Amino acid sequence: MVGNQQLRPTVGPSQRRAAVLLLLYRKYQSAIKTIRAIVFIFAFWLCLCPLAQASPLSSVLQTGATAFAAGDYIHAIDQFTQAIDSEPELAYSDRCLTYLKMERFQAALEDCTRALSFNPNQVEALLNIGLAYHSLGQYDSAINSYQQLLQRDPDDYRAYYNLGLTQVALGQYGQAVTHYTKALEKSSELKDQASIHRDRGISHMLLANYTAAITDLDTAISQSPTDLWAYFNRGCAYHRSHNFLPALQDFSRVIEQDQQNAQAYFNRGIIYAQMGNQESAIFNLQQAAQHFQASGTIAAAHRAWSLIEKIYRPSASQSSLL
Repeated sequence: MVGNQQLRPTVGPSQRRAAVLLLLYRKYQSAIKTIRAIVFIFAFWLCLCPLAQASPLSSVLQTGATAFAAGDYIHAIDQFTQAIDSEPELAYSDRCLTYLKMERFQAALEDCTRALSFNPNQVEALLNIGLAYHSLGQYDSAINSYQQLLQRDPDDYRAYYNLGLTQVALGQYGQAVTHYTKALEKSSELKDQASIHRDRGISHMLLANYTAAITDLDTAISQSPTDLWAYFNRGCAYHRSHNFLPALQDFSRVIEQDQQNAQAYFNRGIIYAQMGNQESAIFNLQQAAQHFQASGTIAAAHRAWSLIEKIYRPSASQSSLL
């Protein structure tokens, strides 16, 4: 039987970088209001901030904005590059956003820096450069960018939210909770609130505040019932508070919707082992090992096979496994 282990929380398939891109650029578009885009596994309105300017966009910028909204980032880059001579601030800002979507974070950082050289008060460029810094692991610079943004717009919930995400990356979970709470106070968007509740719940869990974590994750799920990572992390919180049955239910929900989710199989296998159900434990760990191996996560696959061997050898089951 596997010893008293804790399952590790996660915020998504690309870990915290997935979350840091959740609240990109929601508000300023009027010309392309009906376009929806996907940022990793979460759907949000994505907007190019220059479309909110009082003056009409040039045809080149408008073409670039349309290409961006359609997901044609190569064409968008080409159009924004053409617009640099005539409208450098907006062109650099829009190209920065496009590079962020392409995960070309150094290029995004350089373009946002150029945009801010024309207008140091451009809120969207400050938000975007913070995202670029975060994605490059330059967390102190990311925090500084968000703080500058809040000096200009103290009610921008996105800056508070992203501050929280960066503080999680630094292990500053208590400060992250504070900023997530501030983001909730400033936000009126239900989908965004669901994401913030989810990530605040993860921070509570990392602080071992399991009741608060489960409460936040309950709220996130009620507001966004398709958010599998909220179910996943609630399963981790239930497990850490020794509520094995609801933890199993949450991991099973994840697997129902994502049958390739190796980590959910792995966690479910651990719980079955701790409950003494060796047959179910071995089955789930085998599934986890196979999916880890198929995705190239070889070390995790070896870990799953090692756990199976230890279940078969009870004398080794008390050793630390995770």
